[in-house]
Amino acid sequence: MNRRDFIQRSPLLAAAGAVAARWSPVATRAAEEKALRAGPASSPAAPLMFQNAQLHNIDHLEPNPGGDGFRLNRMPRDVWSKLNAMGKTRAFAAAGAELRFNLVGPEARVFLRYVENRGGKAQGWPVLAELYQGGFLMRCVEFGETWTAIVIKKPSRLEKLVEETAGRGADGFDPALVRLALPYMPETQILRIEGDIAPPRAGQVPARSYLAYGSSITHGSYALRAGETYPAQVGRVLDVNVFNLGLGAAAYLEPEMAQWIAGRRDWDFATLELGVNLLRPITTQEFARRVHTFLATIVAAHPQRPIFVIDIFTSSKELEANPKRAEFRQVVRDAVAAVNSGHVRHLDGRSLFTKTTGLCFDLLHPSSDGFSEIASRLTAELQPVLRSVFRP
Repeated sequence: MNRRDFIQRSPLLAAAGAVAARWSPVATRAAEEKALRAGPASSPAAPLMFQNAQLHNIDHLEPNPGGDGFRLNRMPRDVWSKLNAMGKTRAFAAAGAELRFNLVGPEARVFLRYVENRGGKAQGWPVLAELYQGGFLMRCVEFGETWTAIVIKKPSRLEKLVEETAGRGADGFDPALVRLALPYMPETQILRIEGDIAPPRAGQVPARSYLAYGSSITHGSYALRAGETYPAQVGRVLDVNVFNLGLGAAAYLEPEMAQWIAGRRDWDFATLELGVNLLRPITTQEFARRVHTFLATIVAAHPQRPIFVIDIFTSSKELEANPKRAEFRQVVRDAVAAVNSGHVRHLDGRSLFTKTTGLCFDLLHPSSDGFSEIASRLTAELQPVLRSVFRP
C-alpha cells in the first residue's frame, strides 16, 4: 500500500494565516460515557499559522491578558477545559513544538520569553530553543523571562546541507526550512516575528508523523533541551514529524483526550505511555477501566494504524517495591490483549529503560543517558513494524 494513500494529511497553507476547577481523580462513568457519545474531536483544517510561520504541535494561541504577546496551547480548548489542574498548566509547555518557515530576506527575528512554572529543582536551569535548518541542528539559543530576540540568518553553507540530503524523497526535512524547536518546559510565549519569511512549502516536511502521549517522561523532564526527549530522538532517527502530547504529572487518560487523539488524522503511528501519573490518585480497578476506555476509543477510530502501548518505565528500587506498579503494568498488558489487534502492541517500560544508572537525581525521571536508551530501544521496536506497514 502506498504510504501517501494510507494516511490523510492536512495540506500546508500556501499563504499566511492570522494568529489564531481541579479534575476529580475518579471521574464518573456518566461523564465518560457522555464524552464518548459526543464523538471524536475534529482535526484542525490546516496547520496553525502565526505571521507567516507554521506553529507545529500548537493547537491555538491565546492573547495574554495585558495584550503583551501570546500563550501557546498544545490542546484544543474543549480538551484543555477537561484536564486536571496540572494538565492545564502543562498544556502551555511547548514540549518541542516548532516554528517553521522559509527565510525570504537575509534574516528573521523571533521574540520569545518564558514563564517559570517548573518544579523547584528544575528552576534556574537554562531555557533553550533549538535552531535547525531542516534536520541539521545549527545552535541552541538561551532566552529569558523578558522578551528575547532570537536572530536567524541564512546559513552560509546551505548548499552543502542540501547536497547531504539529496535524494531524501518524502523522508526528513528540507534543509532550506527553518525550524525553531521550543523547550519542553517551562511555558514559552511569543510576541512577534520580524523579517521577510514564507510558510513551509509542500514536500519540505516528512510524509509521516509520530504521536506520543504520556507522562513527564514523554513530556521531557529533566532533559537539558527538547531535542533530547525520547520522542524527539525517535523522530530524528525515523525521519518523521513528532507530535509530543506528554503532560508532566498529568497523563490522567481523560476521555476527552482519547477522543481528540481518535479524531485526529495527522498521525501515522503512536506511542501511549500509561500509568505512572495515576499510581497515587486512583485504584487499580479504576485504572483498568480508564485504560480500556482510552485505548478502545483510539483503536476503534484507527484500526489499521500501529499503536505501541508502553507501561511504567524503570525507576528506583524503593519505588519499584510498591506492588501497585506490578498491578498497573498487568492492567496495560491485559488492555492490549483485550483489543486483540495485530496493529496494537504492548511494550514493557522496563525493557525500554533497563538501567537505574540512567535515572536523574530524583530516581524517577531519566537523565540524558536514560532518554537515549529509551529512544534507541523504542526505535528498534518500531522500525520492523513500520517497515511492514509503510512499504514503499
